[in-house]
Amino acid sequence: LPHLGYVTRRNYEGYFQGAVEDIAAFLAGRPIRVLG
Repeated sequence: LPHLGYVTRRNYEGYFQGAVEDIAAFLAGRPIRVLG
């Protein structure tokens, strides 16, 4: 069975906020989280 203890509103808000920031910065030509 999967462990779902991390599934909280606060965790989802943080995750999706970061994803939206990443997408907006990428589209603006200024990525903020670059791997490698």
